[in-house]
Amino acid sequence: MSSFGKKLRECREAKDLSQNDLAKLLNTNHSIIGKYERDEIKPSIDVVKNLADELDTSVGFLLGESNDTNLLKDPAGKPAVQ
Repeated sequence: MSSFGKKLRECREAKDLSQNDLAKLLNTNHSIIGKYERDEIKPSIDVVKNLADELDTSVGFLLGESNDTNLLKDPAGKPAVQ
């Protein structure tokens, strides 16, 4: 199973975003995104939710609980379960 960092990088690259682009969307520094992707640090659950929202995926996918990037999302792109 892929790590959080690998899944984060996969989703970021699928959206054609650089670490810097994603960092700007989250009001953080690109070095933090790099540390997440290298599994050097773990984000809080609030940060994981924000990452999932920006990357159009689910928290479950990023955390490795699901292989479905759209699990628990409605067709409008918002989480169906909060």
